[in-house]
Amino acid sequence: ELTALLAALPASKSPPPLARLVIVSRQVGDEWRTDVYDAAELPPAMEAVMAILGERYETRGRRPARSPADSLEARPSGRG
Repeated sequence: ELTALLAALPASKSPPPLARLVIVSRQVGDEWRTDVYDAAELPPAMEAVMAILGERYETRGRRPARSPADSLEARPSGRG
């Protein structure tokens, strides 16, 4: 499930302010990808990844609180 969520992350756009920067590096197939996201506007797949992995204490409070249900709804359908 985590692998599928990481592969589903969209390509990053322009970098956010440094205080809200979230950097994600991962292998997708044979390619290594690094993207940057704004902590205040994370893609739904990244919210779901954070729900699985847990959020680092340093980043708590840097973005609006969202309910756990929001992260679950962001997960790709077709799970087993």
